[in-house]
Amino acid sequence: MSGYLDRLRENLVLVDEGIERARGMGGVDGREALQWAKLLRDLVEQRTLVLTEVKAHLLGRDESGAVRPPPNCYDGNPEVMFERDFRNFL
Repeated sequence: MSGYLDRLRENLVLVDEGIERARGMGGVDGREALQWAKLLRDLVEQRTLVLTEVKAHLLGRDESGAVRPPPNCYDGNPEVMFERDFRNFL
């Protein structure tokens, strides 16, 4: 029996496999290339949604329903701080 995070991990594995397949079809010409590009875009969006669900499950949500930010133990990490600043900029 698998739990919630196991199902999300399985979904992530399947989406990653689909992304690799779609990337491999990038050399196709014409309308097929456009369809594969659209599929790749949709798969990347789906991957982002699955990762957001994992993050929400691990960190929880605030009163507004938004995913809580990670605790301040990452404040010393310049990569995490850059990502936070960049998201605030957008």
